[in-house]
Amino acid sequence: MSGKTLAMQAAALPEPEREEFITELLQHQDLVEDLEDILLFRARRNEPSVPFDVVVAGLQRDKLL
Repeated sequence: MSGKTLAMQAAALPEPEREEFITELLQHQDLVEDLEDILLFRARRNEPSVPFDVVVAGLQRDKLL
């Protein structure tokens, strides 16, 4: 089953069953971390990229590296 199919089926569940599904899902820390990563990636997808050397120079300037 694809992730999209699973998401559609979960969204179609009645509210109590959907809450139970989410509660069960949250018991699996690896999945929660993956979901957090995906949500963060999606939230930042339109941000401009920063070249690696610029990031390193900024960290060095701020004495974080």
